[in-house]
Parts: sequence; structure tokens; C-alpha cells
Amino acid sequence: MEFKLNKSELTRLKQEEKMYTQFLPVLKLKQEQLQIEKIRIKKKYVFCKKELDSILNQVEPNLSILTDINNSYNIKTLVSPQNINIVMKSIAGVKVPYLNSITFKTFFIHHFDAPWWINFVIRNIKSLIKRNIELQVIDKQYLLISKELKKATQKVNLFEKLLIPETRNAIKKINIVLGDEQVAAVGRAKTAKKKTVGASSMGEY
Repeated sequence: MEFKLNKSELTRLKQEEKMYTQFLPVLKLKQEQLQIEKIRIKKKYVFCKKELDSILNQVEPNLSILTDINNSYNIKTLVSPQNINIVMKSIAGVKVPYLNSITFKTFFIHHFDAPWWINFVIRNIKSLIKRNIELQVIDKQYLLISKELKKATQKVNLFEKLLIPETRNAIKKINIVLGDEQVAAVGRAKTAKKKTVGASSMGEY
């Protein structure tokens, strides 16, 4: 860190130190909020993944029936999402996606012609699709929050370990130099005064 050894530089550095110390708590608060949010998102991801695995275990036994060429219903058509609504929300100043809603195409099944399990399977597959989409959105949230947390942590470290200590050290050095200069100036003034008084006394004779 380069700095000049004068009063104007001292004033500038003191202003910078004040700005750093005022801004650091704001950065730390953001860092803390992002850390909390990252933990929350991770827990939510684990929860949704368990639910997805549970639903998948229920659906898997019927997959062979659903893909049977004799199956009169096109399951893929019945469970295709019609609209996926994702909204952006701000978390600690970071815009992250949230799954607002998922709607599926409406359909009608003649229960007399359909197997008894068809509605149950379709409902489970829809839940499976919802959870899968939700996990993708949560994964995106995690990546965005993690990226911003990394930036916030770097800034906190920059302020705490570099900018503030270096600025305070520079202020200390300038104060020492200015103090030495002031002592020297006082000493010179006293010497000059003694010489002046001495000259005046000699002039009286």
C-alpha cells in the first residue's frame, strides 16, 4: 500500500478507514444471511430428493405396464406439464428462481375401460415430475447463493485482513512521522527563540 507522509493523506486514510469499518458489518450481515439460506436450501434439496425417491419406488413396479404397447392410454400425454410458473425472488440481494406452480393438461378417462390403478399411477407420476422440476430449481438456487456467498466472503476477508489493517498501519506510520516532525519543529522554534533572545540581550550592551 503506497501513501504519502502528510496531513492531507492522513485525512484521506482516516476517511477510508471509517468507510471500511462502517461497511464491514453490512458485508458480514449479507454473508451470514447467505450462509443461512445456503443451509436451508441444502436441507430442502435433501427433503425433496427423499420424497422423489419414495415416489419413484411406488411408480417403478408399474413402469413395464405403462410402456406396454397394448396400453390404450398415452401416459406421456396425460402427465406432460402444460405450464411451469417460476418466479424470481430476492434473497440477501440475490435474485433466485422459485417454483410457483405447475399445471398439467386436463384429461378424461373412462373408468369402465381403464384399469383400476391408472389414476393412482398418473397421480404419482405427476408428483414425480413436480419433485424433479423442483429439485432442478432448488439446485439453481443453491448454485446462485453459493456463488454470491463466495463473493461476500472474499469481500469480508479483503476488508478484515487487508484493507482495514493496512489503512490503520499507514495511519499509525503517518502519525509517527508527523509527530516527529512536530517535535522537531518545536525544538527548532525553541532554538530560534533562544538565539533571538540571546541576540537581543547582547544588543543591550
